[in-house]
Amino acid sequence: MSRDCSMTERTTSEVAALLGIKAENLRKWKRRGLLKLAPQGVSGQGRSVECMWSAEAVQEARELLSDPQRDRFRRPEHKRT
Repeated sequence: MSRDCSMTERTTSEVAALLGIKAENLRKWKRRGLLKLAPQGVSGQGRSVECMWSAEAVQEARELLSDPQRDRFRRPEHKRT
C-alpha cells in the first residue's frame, strides 16, 4: 500500500524539502518555541527519534517561513570593512 503524503503526516525531512529549507532549520525553530504545533518526537526503530508533522503544523512552518519578521530571530552578521 502506498503512502499518500498529501493526506497523512510527513517527516521532518519531507516537510523541509516541501518548504525548500534544511531540516535543521525546522528543528531549530521547534527548539526555540517558534512552532507551537510542531510534533513531539516518537521513539522509533534505530537510534533516531522521528517526528511526524500534521498538515496544520506544516502550514504553521510555511507561515513562519513567509513572515518577514522571522529575520529578527537570526543572529546579526558581522560586517566586513
